[in-house]
Amino acid sequence: MTGTLTYTDSVDESWAARAVETISVSVTPDVDNPIVLDLSGTCPRCRDDMADSHWLIAFSGVSGMTRDDAIVAATALRDAGIVAESLLPAEFTVQCRCAVPHPDPLQRTGLRGCGAAWRMRFELTDDDLAGDE
Repeated sequence: MTGTLTYTDSVDESWAARAVETISVSVTPDVDNPIVLDLSGTCPRCRDDMADSHWLIAFSGVSGMTRDDAIVAATALRDAGIVAESLLPAEFTVQCRCAVPHPDPLQRTGLRGCGAAWRMRFELTDDDLAGDE
């Protein structure tokens, strides 16, 4: 990308449409037991590389839990029947998490990414499920 965009608080619905083409999603640990959606690709606004994770199960009041520990805990909740239904489809907000500094016209500090935010929906398709047969 030529020139750095400034940070924005605006919302543009076209970013969601572009994100479908620029962001890929992988499921951890697998499509049969989705717990984390890992997003990677380029931001649909600034086109810089970004990565982020969206947890389908959140743990409140737990400090110092590693990703692996959280997956073990979520699997235990599922095995115990506490989480019995599918966690997909999931809709969530994604915000640009690129590492490129985008100047903020309001002079705020500690911001990350270009500020672009959009809604994503992730669901399994028949093609995703066919690989398990």
